[in-house]
Amino acid sequence: MRFIYVFMFVVATFFSCSTSKKISQALPNRNYERAQLTQDSLYKYYSVAGSKLLRETYPFDEGHRATYLASEEHTNVPNRYSYLWPFSGTFSSANVLFELTKSSQYKNQIDTLILPGLEEYFDTKRSPAGYASYINTASVSDRFYDDNVWIGIDFTDIYKQT
Repeated sequence: MRFIYVFMFVVATFFSCSTSKKISQALPNRNYERAQLTQDSLYKYYSVAGSKLLRETYPFDEGHRATYLASEEHTNVPNRYSYLWPFSGTFSSANVLFELTKSSQYKNQIDTLILPGLEEYFDTKRSPAGYASYINTASVSDRFYDDNVWIGIDFTDIYKQT
């Protein structure tokens, strides 16, 4: 299931290295359709009802414990939501799809799903404020500079596009 997140990140990274014109000329519609289908599938299968967040796994397992980032304190706590890193990949991919298509569908997805979801990770309890690796209503989690840098790049991209 993490494959989908990795795929979205790779697609977003590849697309973000070019301009819209170069992208549309270089890629067949098949690749755009795959990226769109992947983004749609993420929200179809990983969404959490009543929330802007995504699950860490599909199908969701109430007892799932993500151990790849978990400290000793978090090892025995089930993860109801994804960590920041996979969630933030949706921001990158929606930015790329918006840049490619200029479709309000992706701008709306950024505004109504992704940015409100990112707010759940924004940690103002520590200084300086920044994005934590897990939602801010859970116990304090790590912050990773590279995660915050990628989100900064995504904010810069959407700013430039809008």
